[in-house]
Amino acid sequence: MRLSRTGWNNVIIFSVTIIIIFLNFTNDKLFHRNEAGKFTQDIPLFKEHAVILTLAINGKVLISRTGKSWKIVPESSQLKPQALEQMMLSWQNAVGYSETLKYDLSKQTPIVITAELVGEKSAFDLNLFPTKDQLLVFNKQTQQWLSLPITVFYQLIPREIFPHE
Repeated sequence: MRLSRTGWNNVIIFSVTIIIIFLNFTNDKLFHRNEAGKFTQDIPLFKEHAVILTLAINGKVLISRTGKSWKIVPESSQLKPQALEQMMLSWQNAVGYSETLKYDLSKQTPIVITAELVGEKSAFDLNLFPTKDQLLVFNKQTQQWLSLPITVFYQLIPREIFPHE
């Protein structure tokens, strides 16, 4: 198939136009918009490249690093070692979007997370508020609310953590 110079220019113009349209349609899927319609960026729960030493959940469950693996206390938790490793990886990689609180959470008891990080002098405190469609996280250090998909909640705190509740 032979095209003239004008024909090839038209092919290039149409191809670039299609790519631009495709990127504009997928832009909303890749990036989150706040109430003002501006794009927001991912905000990690912990500082980037932070290493978790211990993670306490409601003061009942303590997960601590032992070498390259994790140990959970009490051991009555039915969480298998692989699932525990995946859970802690989810904590290290979890990111959310900045959220202005528009929910009445006064009647809901938060799940209190206390984490000790390598190189930090004080513990890191988070309050988790799972709702029907999202997980709201209040970072006590930065006084900031974050929103995460509710599916992330079950990766961060699997049901096996509290088998009797």
